[in-house]
Parts: sequence; C-alpha cells; structure tokens
Amino acid sequence: MLRRLLESTALFASRRHRWVLAVTAVLVVLSGLALTRLRFDTDILNLLPKNDPVVQQFVSATQRFGGVDYLLVAIRIPEGAIPEPYEMLVDRLGARLEKLPEMKKVDYRIGDPAEILETVFPKAVLFLDAEGLARLEQRLSQSGLEERVGAVARTLQSPQGVAWKEIVKLDPFGLAEIFLGRIEAARGNLAVDWTSGYYLSRDHRLLLLLANPVKPPQDTDFDVQLVAAVEREVAAVREEWPEVAGEEAPSPVIELGGTYLTALDDYRQIRRDVVLNVLSSTFFVLLLFVLAFRRLGPLLYAIVPIACGLLFTFALSALVFGSVASTTSGTAALLIGLSIDFVIVTYGRFVEERRRGVPLEPALVITAVSTGRGVFFGAATTVATFFAFVVTEFQGLRQMGLLTGLGILLCGVSVAFLLPALITWSEARHRRRATMPNLFLHSFGTEGIMRAAMAHPRRALALGLVTTAALAYPATWLEFEEGMASLRAAGANRGIELGKEIAQRFSSGFDSMMLVARGR
Repeated sequence: MLRRLLESTALFASRRHRWVLAVTAVLVVLSGLALTRLRFDTDILNLLPKNDPVVQQFVSATQRFGGVDYLLVAIRIPEGAIPEPYEMLVDRLGARLEKLPEMKKVDYRIGDPAEILETVFPKAVLFLDAEGLARLEQRLSQSGLEERVGAVARTLQSPQGVAWKEIVKLDPFGLAEIFLGRIEAARGNLAVDWTSGYYLSRDHRLLLLLANPVKPPQDTDFDVQLVAAVEREVAAVREEWPEVAGEEAPSPVIELGGTYLTALDDYRQIRRDVVLNVLSSTFFVLLLFVLAFRRLGPLLYAIVPIACGLLFTFALSALVFGSVASTTSGTAALLIGLSIDFVIVTYGRFVEERRRGVPLEPALVITAVSTGRGVFFGAATTVATFFAFVVTEFQGLRQMGLLTGLGILLCGVSVAFLLPALITWSEARHRRRATMPNLFLHSFGTEGIMRAAMAHPRRALALGLVTTAALAYPATWLEFEEGMASLRAAGANRGIELGKEIAQRFSSGFDSMMLVARGR
C-alpha cells in the first residue's frame, strides 16, 4: 500500500507539476496572511504545568490581588556630584510618569525624614531584636557617644551639613541608623539613605523610581507601549536638566529595568533569534547542498519544499495556538536541519538513476518507491519522537514537541509533492533549450571510509568501542542548569542587568515569595 501511495504521488506531481506549483503558491499566500497572527509568548507561567498546585495558587493570587511587578527607573549620580539636583529631577520625572495612563502608581519618595522619625521613634525599641539591642547599647555607651559627636561635627562641616541640621536636632544620638536601618518600601526592604526622603542608595550613586503599570509584563504589546511612553517622558525631563542643574552640568544617565523591560527584551531577542537561526541554518545547509551537487539549480529543490513546510507549520500554529512559547524559537532551525535530509537523500538517489540512463519519469518512480520508503519511516520515527512530548505536563515542551513533529510531517509532504514537480519543471526547461542538466553527487570521502570499514570490520568495531568507552567517563561531568537565567545570553537583557546592579546597591532585589492564607 505504501509503495502504491509513493508511486502515485511521484507520478501525479510529475505529470501535474504546473498544477502542484500553482496550488502551492496559493497556499503560501494564505499561510503568509495567517502568519501575521502569530505571537511569541514570553510568560514563564505558560511554560509550567497548569495542574501544579503552586502554579495554580500563584495565578489565582495574582488575578485576585494584581501583580507585584515593577518597571524600574534608575538615575545615575556621577562620582563626586551632590544628590540634590538629581532628587529634583526625580520629582519632575515622577510627576510626569504618574500622569501616564499606563501607570497605576509611581513611588519615588519614602517620605519626609522628620515625619518618619516622629512616627517611629516613640516605640521603636519594642521592635528591636537581640542584635539591634546590642547595637543600641553600644551607641549609648561612652565610646559610642564620643564617636557620634565626631561624626556629627564632620557632617555639619560638609556640603550636606545644611540639610543635616534638622535631622541632628531630631536625632542627636544617631539612633535612626539602628531603628531605620532598612526602610520598608512599597516593594520589599531596600537599603536606602532615609535622610534624603528618596530611594537613594547609601553610596549616593543611584536614585530609583518604582513604577507599577496597569497591566502585567506578560502582555508584550502593552510593554512596547509602556516603555515607549516612559522613554518619551525621560527624554522630556532630560531637556529640562539645564533648568535644574545649569547649562554646564553633564546630562543625567537614566536607565530602565525590571520585569517589564526583561519581558520586552526577551520578546525582541526571541524574534531576532528566530530570524538569525533561520537565515544561518538556511545558508549553511544550502552551502552544503551546493558543494554536494555542484549546481546552483538544485538549490530550488531544497529551498522551496523546506520553506513551504516551515511556512505551513507556523501558519497552522498561528491558527491553532495563536501564540507560541519562547522555547520554540529554535524550532525553525531544527526543522531545516532535519528536513534537508529528505531532500538530499531523495535527490541523491534520483541523480544516481539519471546517471545510469534511466528516463525522467521512471527515475522519479524508482526514487519514490525505493528511497521514499526509507524517508517515510525515518520521518515517522522522528515525528513520533517529538510527539512523545505531548504527555509531559510542561506546556512549553509540549508545544515544542507538537510544533516540531507537525513541522517534520508538513516538510515531508512538501518534499514528496514539490521535489518531483520542481525536477520535472527544471528538466522541461532544459529540453526546451536543448541542453542536459549537470548531474553530480559529491561523497566528501565517505565512500573511502565505507570501503575501509567493510574491509576491516573488526578493527572498525574495535575503534568504535574504544572511542565510546573513552568518552563515557567525561560524559559524567555534564551538569544541568535549572535556572531560567541560563536560557538568556549574558548581558543581552537590560532589565536583568540593571536589576542585578540595583540589588547590589540597595541590598535587595525585586524577587518575591507569595504567602496565601485562605479561610471562610
């Protein structure tokens, strides 16, 4: 039955090659229209098992209470510069960002230091742990008070002394360093200079604004709109900088970070990787094809079927799924590498038959019947391998398995119909020109290796066993990285890099653990 199907397919594609090519062109146009609906999903939750209780708890909590994600805006303070002009810039930028419709809330001030002291001091001792009580005892000792007097004297003589006078009046002993060592911010504990009233790092090198947008970072279309709106406001504030600090002051460096920028950069990187993977894979595969067959004409035999198979695959994914996970970004390159085997093996056998003097149509039938069966079973086992991912609970792996298996199937069908049609069309053109195509197949030295292995089978098997044994031990050194950071290229995501610096300067990151308490 399979023999008849393969023979019928080859004869139909050869005799009706114009019709096959015309129908393919129509399908390509329709697939291109469907492909415009395809989106890449960067939400990590969509890669995880939906039936997992922890995942369900998190999704339910975020739906009820909203997200805890922030767009971070960081303003760098040059070495040796005083923070006051940059704090004024924060006020202007914060006021602008609060007016954006994309923003739910923007935190850029922690409150007036005097109000904080008056609120916290009366009962602050009650909240100290053993370490805090020991620090309080040391500060109120004779040596501690003498050290404090010297520190206050030096501070009052510095350029910041004017601003410190009121703080010293309220807290002459410097107890706020113990009571308010870590100001509770709107998002977690941040080690800040509380006396400034801003999210200012203690080394006075970074000012921070915490923006809470109205939509989650998983909405990449919203991320594009959000970042563009924030960057417009940042540009407008930069133009106002001479009014704040004077004409000679260097323009401030303002950077964006956080989960929103991380999601946006991931989305853009995935799109770039898809294009780069497809182009690089296609280039090297076609280069090998040219070296093997020594003709530019057969490039069409490789390009057209595989390109159509890829296009049909992603178009069908757009119609069925609507979006594909970020883990599928390498699927296109994988399909090119796997599907080119169908073309090379099939066309290589056709070249052999034609060089023996077999006419066109019988050569296509022999190729389809003999080589086609091997290609069919090879494709079937590969498809079954990737379809096995369907049983996994991880959505990303499941979708990758379905997409790759479906792609191999569609590429195989494209090769079965388009390769005979293209060969017939090409040879018809040669007949009209009264020429014959140059049929050549380069083995790259594999014939010699095969003859040597067949002439010395025991030595070949012994060499294979020794090589396998020698590499078995180093294979045990392999380790698997479970963190999502290993999926990203180092330094490729601005949100991640700025987040690391903020975590270092403020002694706290923006990762969270959610505790949910349920009850009637």
